[in-house]
Amino acid sequence: MAIACWVTGRDRSWFAARRPDEVAATLLPGERALIDLLSRRRLAGEPLAYLLGFREFFGRRFMVGPSVLIPRSDTECLLEAALDCLADQHQHPATAPKRDASNRADTGLQVLDLGTGSGCLAISLMLEAKAKGWVVEVTATDQSASALQVARNNAHWLGAPVTFCQGDWYEALGEARTRFDLVVSNPPYIATQDPHLDQGDLPFEPPSALAGCSPNADGLDDLRQIIEGASAHLRRGGWLMVEHGYDQQAAVIQLMREAGFDQVTGRSDWSGTPRLVMGQL
Repeated sequence: MAIACWVTGRDRSWFAARRPDEVAATLLPGERALIDLLSRRRLAGEPLAYLLGFREFFGRRFMVGPSVLIPRSDTECLLEAALDCLADQHQHPATAPKRDASNRADTGLQVLDLGTGSGCLAISLMLEAKAKGWVVEVTATDQSASALQVARNNAHWLGAPVTFCQGDWYEALGEARTRFDLVVSNPPYIATQDPHLDQGDLPFEPPSALAGCSPNADGLDDLRQIIEGASAHLRRGGWLMVEHGYDQQAAVIQLMREAGFDQVTGRSDWSGTPRLVMGQL
């Protein structure tokens, strides 16, 4: 029914109140043909989000396509944790003006989203912070030019002044010497040979966003890079928060502790599945 609603611009209640023959009689030939085409593609397994071109995330509609990972509700727990962190930092600001690595005073909280994809996390953080009256600057990176174009379109559409940079993890920042108060990431964390890659929507999503760009035996390769490189980009007292796979929390906690993070804790998503780890430098 979602396809029919999208094609015709009518809501579910309109369809629910009518018999199939009544609905069919109101459809234009072009609408009928498009519904049939999209329905056949959906039956073949293509994700509904790609067919419709959007997915809801944290109450907002984000444009998506085959170049980006489809936003999932699992990641909303990462957003909630990040907002909690920003709220705490906003309520307990540093007594002295913060300065970046070049000793230049700056204002506001600095947030970095690594591997932004559709931009749903970075944009949601920016808009939620703005709604609360917080002064926040958000930078988002991705190695994929096509993914960044989707993210930029979403930021423009939703009115979020996020700064986007192309490149592999921290390398995307180039010579910038900003120190961040918070770094967040939903990186590739599925092992290359994981059978889940052949199930559900995953066969249609970009492999690099799911398992990374090189053989990834345990799914932790990108998480290792992010965790090990964080200290060079976080302010003292800054936080790193990463999403991970259902069976990886203990390993990610260990990686963070070995990298020198304190207050390392894990959280579960709304279904109770271990989903993210956070730590303070």
